Amino acid sequence: MNKEKCHVLCRLKSRSIISKLLVVSILVFVLGLVNAEQTGDSLNTDSDFKNNETLSNWLIQGENFFENGDFVLALKNYQNAYEISPDDSDILYKIGLTHLMLGNMEIAEQYFNDSIRKNGNPEVLFYHGVANYGLKRYSQSVKSYGKYLDFYPNDSYALFNLGQAYEQDGKYNLALQAYENATRVDPSYAKPWYFIGVLYGSFGNHLMARNAYVHYIELEPDDHRGWFALSLEEYSLKNVTESVIAMEHAVRLNSNNTMYQQYLEILLEGDNNSSNKNQNIPLSMISIIIALFTGIISIRCHMKII
Repeated sequence: MNKEKCHVLCRLKSRSIISKLLVVSILVFVLGLVNAEQTGDSLNTDSDFKNNETLSNWLIQGENFFENGDFVLALKNYQNAYEISPDDSDILYKIGLTHLMLGNMEIAEQYFNDSIRKNGNPEVLFYHGVANYGLKRYSQSVKSYGKYLDFYPNDSYALFNLGQAYEQDGKYNLALQAYENATRVDPSYAKPWYFIGVLYGSFGNHLMARNAYVHYIELEPDDHRGWFALSLEEYSLKNVTESVIAMEHAVRLNSNNTMYQQYLEILLEGDNNSSNKNQNIPLSMISIIIALFTGIISIRCHMKII
């Protein structure tokens, strides 16, 4: 199971969804018994008892399979529960989550929509945003995360994902604001710092970009991309020695990257010739910088469920 799937499972556990489902099932069961006793209909009592016991079993088994990463069997159990209670917003939510984990984004989004229409758990809005992002419906993803954050304004992961959706939707200032809000909520969350650096660098604010990458490296010292990006910003600020040091870190962490090696050679040549320190960036380095920012689009840390 990959890191992002584990992250989803951790989120579910932290929200105590299992407990909520069991409580709902027990309440339904108890209410069914009370109603049967009041009407004196023993036949209905037996029927309600069997239905609610079966429903509870399907949900518990589905949850166990889900937590163990067996999403196909989890889906079968949740679908069986759905046959008994098709209007239960939590069951719709769980089916949607399981489809999401299986990579069925379109189907997942439909189940999330149904759960939202039935006033389901606000948590569904987070994953509705994930599904729409996966479907490249970035404006809708922004709306879903925004509604979710109305309930959970201090969720740094949601703020980061909101920034990702804004960025993909071409709203870079709003993306930057979302990333910075995520760091205010949780300064130890690394990913937003990286993208703050990317955006400030694209805006031409190299000092703010440099500072963001410094924060990122403090939290993720073994990520070669952070050191490489920091090296570029240090060079833009004419801090050639600092740029060399950062690039050397990047090379040590990813020694097979020929672009890093070439960049380091250019930096060392410039650092050994003090007369070059105040000159413009060489054409060859400009090519490397262009390659970097082109590469960022493909290697960025966008949230992926599968």
